[in-house]
Amino acid sequence: MNTKELISEVVELETEMFLAVQSREPSSCQQDPQGFRFHRSVTFSIWTPAMLESYRTHLLEAKDKGVNLITSKYARMENLIPPQSKSPCIDKIVTMQTAWNRETEEKYPNLHRRARPVSVDSGNATSFATYLRGELETWDNTTLELYAELLQDYEAKGENPVEKTWENMAVAAGHNSLHDLEKALG
Repeated sequence: MNTKELISEVVELETEMFLAVQSREPSSCQQDPQGFRFHRSVTFSIWTPAMLESYRTHLLEAKDKGVNLITSKYARMENLIPPQSKSPCIDKIVTMQTAWNRETEEKYPNLHRRARPVSVDSGNATSFATYLRGELETWDNTTLELYAELLQDYEAKGENPVEKTWENMAVAAGHNSLHDLEKALG
């Protein structure tokens, strides 16, 4: 299976789980499954095939057991269930991704005004850091370790994977670059 096919399968597995999430109040984002697919596809666009295959396997195993990982993610974000994983990779990943997110916030303020706050939760929005931690705490150790390795590779190259993901999002949305999207939002 090539990378594009892996991303497509992972996104469809997640979408199925996402649409099955039962919440106290209806979620507006569940009314836009195409938007969910778009954002998740962009998220996975920087992943390696090994990461995608590992996460795909984790999703399939969870599905076979009747476990909805997206429900678990939201329950973790609200502290309703204990972490499914206590891997030391989680703190490292959240710290690195939060720092890179702050860098992009400075470079792309117009885009960031439309995104989650980086690290401070409010009554209106769950922060990027809380969202990410909630998701990571539902993953298996292999996927977590592969993700930590990916981020270490970005760090070693002096590159920002958050910015790379956003660049891919801008292009997928029809802009020439992330800078063009930032200007369009200004």
